[in-house]
Amino acid sequence: MTENSLKAQFRTVFDRAPSWRVNAPSRINLIGEHIDYCGGRVLPMAIQGGTTVVSAENDSDMIRVYTERFSDRVSLKIRPDHSPGFYGDWRDYVAGVVSCLSRSESRVVGHDLYVTQSAGTAGLSTSASFCLALAKSLSPKSSEVELARICQQVEHEFARVQCGIMDQMSIALGGVIYLDCQALRWQVASSDLDDVVVVVMDTGKARTLAGSAYNERVSELHQVAQSFGAEDIDNLVSAPATDFLPPHLAKRFRHVTTEHRRVAQAFEAIQSRDWSTLGQLMTASHESLRDDYEVSCRELDCMVELALKQDGVLGARMTGGGFGGCAIALAERLSVSQWMPVVAAAYQQQTGIFPDLFEAEPAPGLSRQSC
Repeated sequence: MTENSLKAQFRTVFDRAPSWRVNAPSRINLIGEHIDYCGGRVLPMAIQGGTTVVSAENDSDMIRVYTERFSDRVSLKIRPDHSPGFYGDWRDYVAGVVSCLSRSESRVVGHDLYVTQSAGTAGLSTSASFCLALAKSLSPKSSEVELARICQQVEHEFARVQCGIMDQMSIALGGVIYLDCQALRWQVASSDLDDVVVVVMDTGKARTLAGSAYNERVSELHQVAQSFGAEDIDNLVSAPATDFLPPHLAKRFRHVTTEHRRVAQAFEAIQSRDWSTLGQLMTASHESLRDDYEVSCRELDCMVELALKQDGVLGARMTGGGFGGCAIALAERLSVSQWMPVVAAAYQQQTGIFPDLFEAEPAPGLSRQSC
């Protein structure tokens, strides 16, 4: 949607002109899945799409939000008294952002906000993008890292998903980053992918992280940490190997340690433009997520298998929490137009679901401009 269209929509809903526009991208994770919440390194990439908010202060003690995605609105006091899960829908994220900002050192004042999200990137860290766009609109002077921490807290408290901070940091910073999730240190990896491209392959299989086995996997890693005498999982990726875990926990721990090594190798591959090695590492990551961490599903496996059969595809894997959502493929740029329709047709034939495949390029992080 153009800026003029957004301004017009804002005026229709709130009967005045907006002052600011905030953009928060979506993100994919090239590699490093399910290790951000146990102190691992990850390689996320912010991509086009995501969330746009146009806003203006409203000289009241109310936060008023309209979302185009759900054609719905909510009004909250600056210090909301709603408990987590009060609404049971998207409004809990608004309440969470307002509540967590109010508890921080941020000074929040009344605002009207009009929110639009890209349908083409639904599911690619949609909630993190939504929360960061709201938080930046309400607290523009807060740093990117501070906003990322606050929005992770929203996921924990108000969505009840015990996620790491990868999504929030990726969206806040933009581009391709090599992120140490424990120390919150990062390096900018090259955003120039030369003659390769990342293709996002949306399976069309919906997932809900809080209703999936996501939190169950986090709980299992806590059991692994306890076997080492640790109180938490913040540095589990550095724990020594052990032969004393039950089989299912040994598999979970094996994924964590091998995935952590793959991320370091993938970063080196990107820096040296070794795209073949990067693709091999991505495929190995999917196999580990499928077999050891068991967070894939029939649709994700089907999409990955179909992509890997195509000429020009160097590697493929699920991305995100799993149990549905999206997979990605690393491919030679000139091959993409030939195999994308082939994969889409074969996937629809095998699953009965028409998928959405599109090329993704690195995008800037969280930004705010005057309207």
